[in-house]
Amino acid sequence: MLLEIRNFGKKFGQHWIFRHIDFDFKSGKIYGVFGPNGKGKTTFLMTISSFVRPEEGDIQLFNDQNEAFNFQDNISLSGPMVELIQELTVKEQYAFQIKNGFEVAYVFDLKMFDNTLCKHLSSGSKQKLKLNLLLGLKKPVLLLDEPFMNLDAVSQQTVLQYLNAIKEKQIVIVASNRLEETCLFDSLLVL
Repeated sequence: MLLEIRNFGKKFGQHWIFRHIDFDFKSGKIYGVFGPNGKGKTTFLMTISSFVRPEEGDIQLFNDQNEAFNFQDNISLSGPMVELIQELTVKEQYAFQIKNGFEVAYVFDLKMFDNTLCKHLSSGSKQKLKLNLLLGLKKPVLLLDEPFMNLDAVSQQTVLQYLNAIKEKQIVIVASNRLEETCLFDSLLVL
């Protein structure tokens, strides 16, 4: 699988957030998108996912037979901008996802919070729930904006092990502003 980005650019007003980006993302690796706060990492992921339109450039997704196919329906995005339904319990969040035809990954065991409203979860537990939901979608392209945020070291390692296990079948792109995380990636795009 290949996600090909050519001459990619996005601006707000007259200011270019990023421009002239050419990059190939292939299954089999975990890619990092690295840069300081405000450099456009989240905007880059949101532009790839089609939530935000680029000013210039092209994106194409190719399957293993090198045939192009619709990438908008084949991308999952998670990050601080994605909100849980605060008035649902953890169990209800899972049921909602399953009812809509998707699986739940259960990377993290949150059973003890089954009857807890999402608004009462700690930030770490909310992040774990978001990851359980997102990773269950099993789309070919997985975009993760700061997935290690609010997670303890053991939970971060769990996420990394899971990403390494799925990277052969999915394109995995992780945005981070933390220098110490760059060593976790097989390839790095610096904005």
